[in-house]
Amino acid sequence: MNTKNNISNFEDDDLNEIASHLSKLDKTTPFKADNDYFDYFASKLENRISNLEEIKSEAPILSNIPLYIPFEVPSNYFDEFPSRIQDIVNNKPLKTSIFEWLILLIKPNFAIPVLTTLLIAGAGVNYIEKQSKVSSTKIEYQLSDEEQLYLIDESTIIDVIVSSTNSENEIKPEQNTGIENYLIENNIDESILN
Repeated sequence: MNTKNNISNFEDDDLNEIASHLSKLDKTTPFKADNDYFDYFASKLENRISNLEEIKSEAPILSNIPLYIPFEVPSNYFDEFPSRIQDIVNNKPLKTSIFEWLILLIKPNFAIPVLTTLLIAGAGVNYIEKQSKVSSTKIEYQLSDEEQLYLIDESTIIDVIVSSTNSENEIKPEQNTGIENYLIENNIDESILN
C-alpha cells in the first residue's frame, strides 16, 4: 500500500489509466499554515480591534448602530411548517366559480396584458387585410387593361396607328411656303427633288 496518499497500487494504476494527467500532479497539499501563523495570530487580532476602536472614534454614529439580527425564525417554525402547508393544500377549493373568473378578468394584472395582446392581434389582421386588398386591386387593374386589348379588333388598332402617323407626317400649308422659299433662294432644280 502506498503510504503517501493511502491509495493502493491497484487503485493508483486505475487512476493512471483513467486520468493520466491527474496522476502526474504533485501529491502535496498546496494549502498549509505557516509555522508562525498561530504565534502572530494574537497580534493580528489586536490590530483589528484597535482598527475597530479607530472607526468608533471617527464614525460614532455608525458605531452606535446596534448589532443584532433582525430576522428571526419563530419557535417551532420548521416543526409546524409541513402541517401548515398540508392544511393550505387540503382546504383549497378545487373548482372556481364563474364569479371568481369574472373578478380575475377585471383585475389589471390580467386584463391589461390580454387586452394589449388582442389589440396588437387586431391591428395585425387589419393591416394584412388592407395589404391584400391593395395588391388585389392592382391585379384587377392589370387584368382589366389586358382584357380591354382583347376586345379591340386588330384592324381598328392598325387604323388608329396609321392615322396617328399620317397626322404627324402631314405638312401644313405654312410649312409648304417655308420650303418653297428655301428652294427658290438656293436655286435648287425641281427635277432633282423628284
